This record gives sequence, structure tokens and C-alpha cells, in this order.
Amino acid sequence: MRIRATHLLATLAIAGCAPTTSTGTLPIEVLVVLDQASSSLVLIAVDSTEARRSISLAEIPDFTPQLLAARGNIAVVIGVQPKAVIVDLTAGPIGPPLLLNFVPSELFMTDAGIAYAGSPQFDVLNRIDPVGHVATFQSVAGGVGGFGVARGRLYAVVANRVGCDEAQTPPCNADGQSWLTELAVGAGADSIPISGPGNAGRAVAGPDGLLYVLNRGDGAPEEGRLSAVDPITNAEIASYGGFGPGPRFIASDGLARILIASQAGGLMEFSARDRRVVRGFGSGISLRTPADLLTDAVGRAYVVEFGGCTADNPGRIRVFGTDLVEGPDISLPCPVAAAVGEVPADLFATVN
Repeated sequence: MRIRATHLLATLAIAGCAPTTSTGTLPIEVLVVLDQASSSLVLIAVDSTEARRSISLAEIPDFTPQLLAARGNIAVVIGVQPKAVIVDLTAGPIGPPLLLNFVPSELFMTDAGIAYAGSPQFDVLNRIDPVGHVATFQSVAGGVGGFGVARGRLYAVVANRVGCDEAQTPPCNADGQSWLTELAVGAGADSIPISGPGNAGRAVAGPDGLLYVLNRGDGAPEEGRLSAVDPITNAEIASYGGFGPGPRFIASDGLARILIASQAGGLMEFSARDRRVVRGFGSGISLRTPADLLTDAVGRAYVVEFGGCTADNPGRIRVFGTDLVEGPDISLPCPVAAAVGEVPADLFATVN
């Protein structure tokens, strides 16, 4: 159960001088935004966006944050350096940074609170245990472009881009299809081939129980595609086009929508109920410098736009209702990533 907007403001007013130990208030859902300019996590109550608190990461030496994942009141932040910081959203950073063996580009946290970090450029991933405060490593041949969970199974999406220079012109072509590898303790299960243009990345579970995997391809004029994978039969059952070049971000609203975002195509929509593209390339909601896409527990969508990270061109969080009607945005200096967490209402009022 979560506190709605009308209860939240009253709770925060009462809890203004509350101690830092929880008195048992119900959790509230918060948008956790990583602002790179201030090197901080900004906590924003989803039901009352004027209720905000921040957690500074600026005192951590040689650390510029760029990736974020969160579950409950625990977050993991990874920098442009090979370091991971564990953060208690009610108290701040926990312990010294964990050293990683490379700089990841993808970070994912399971419901069990274990974080996984990988990169298409390396044949290994980092497994981060916030409770044990340890980072271990696991081999994943082909490099990791993203992660996904469906029906309790955790998959690494293998981008098959090891050795590719993503910054080169024309874009790097790995000349190989992508696949899924189910992650297990100590070993990986049999792979699941993914059709389409390759360079597969992030994946989300749909309300139909399927895992939807975004295939980015090599950019224009090549079109990205959406693969639907059945985690029971361990097979791709369909592939859908219509998303234009380079689709990068994906999220599920938990109801019927699979949302997809890119710089070129904007915010697009696929119906998992009807298995069709509802809002594709050319009809998407225009976006500016998208850096992340996520949804909350009731299906609202949030698009992180980092802007120019300057006073004249700050970033913002675009907020869309369950009907994709846009509400007031949230302005921040330089948001680069976001996640959804939960904190007790009384503790939320004391985070600073």
C-alpha cells in the first residue's frame, strides 16, 4: 500500500521534526533522480512533486555519477570511473565505494536487491550485493547491452558488440545477431537467439508475461525492432518494426503499454494486449535529449531529458499520465538517470 497525494502532505507536515529512525509509517513511492551537476540523488514524491529531498554524493572522492538503479530504499550509483556507491535513501551513502573491473554502461537491480552492471564492450558483468557490500564478476561472452526479468528469470541481453567502437563513423557493425542468456549462480543457461538488426539492449516484462527486447541496430537508415520472447519456451515468438533508427529506452506501464523512446522517434507506444504498434516512428511524442525512461507503480511514465546541463539550458523530467497526457515537468540542472524507490513517509521528511 502507498500513501496518495492528500495523505502525503499531511504526513510530511506532521513528520517535519521526526527522528531519523522510522516510526512505522507506510512507504511512499519516490522518483529517484541522479543529477550530475550537483552530484546528488534528488528524491521526489510521485504523488506530490513539490515534496523533495536530496542526498549528496559530492563528498565521495574521484566520483562522477552516471548510472542509477534502485529497489525499495536502496540505490546503487556507478560513476564514469569504475566505482559503485551504495546509497540508503533514508540515510545516505553506505561505506566506501566498491571497485569494479571496468566502467559499465548498463545497470539493473532485481526485486531481491542485487544489482548487475555490464557493457557491450566487455565479456564480463559485475554483480553487486548492497547488503554484503561486495562486487563479484561473472563471464558473459558477447558483452551485455541490457538486462530483463520475466516470470522470475533474469536475463542478460547480449549485444554481440565486443570490439566495436560505437563512436566511429560510419557506425560499427558487429555483423552478428544478439541473444539472451539467463543468468544463474555460477553459470549461464542456454542462449536464446534474437532476430532483427542486432545491437540488442534493454528489455522489460510485458503484462502478457513475455519479455520484450529492444534491438537498436546500427542507426539510420537501419530500423530498430522489438522482439517478444517467451521465457517458458525460451524462444523468440515475434519481432515488430515501426520504431525508426536507434530506439534506446524501453519501459512497461504494467497494464498494456510497452513504451519506447529515442532521440529521432520520440516517445512511442506498443500495445502488448493487441500486439501492435500504436504510436510508432513519425507519430511519437517529440523528446529533447532523452537519457532515461521509466514508469511508476500506477503506470505514469517519466522521461529524463538532460538538456544542456547549463543554467541557460537545464534538464527536466517529463511526466506523462496513464493516458500519456503530459503534466507539469520537473526541472533539474542535469538529470542523467532515474529510478523508482520507496521510503517511509516520516524518513522522507528528514532526508537532506
